[in-house]
Amino acid sequence: MISITHIHPMLVHFPIALIMIGFIAECTSLYFKKETYWSLLGFYLLIVGTATALLALLSGVLFTAEMSGTANEVKETHEMFAWITLSILVAASS
Repeated sequence: MISITHIHPMLVHFPIALIMIGFIAECTSLYFKKETYWSLLGFYLLIVGTATALLALLSGVLFTAEMSGTANEVKETHEMFAWITLSILVAASS
């Protein structure tokens, strides 16, 4: 059985990959202007990447709820940057 401590490290790679591939698709759409599916692909990858970023953030919050001391300070900084990143992704997706 998968523990909650393993879910966050597994999920965190999906938004990174999806958003990077979406960016590549958007750049490709600038080169191949007649093929509009590249831009559409980039948009959908950004949407799915944003959704998986939310799942990764929520799993991280659940996993680190009981931390204290120095580990908690590091976690709070990490979580702050995760919220900032998610906010930027939501703004870019709309």
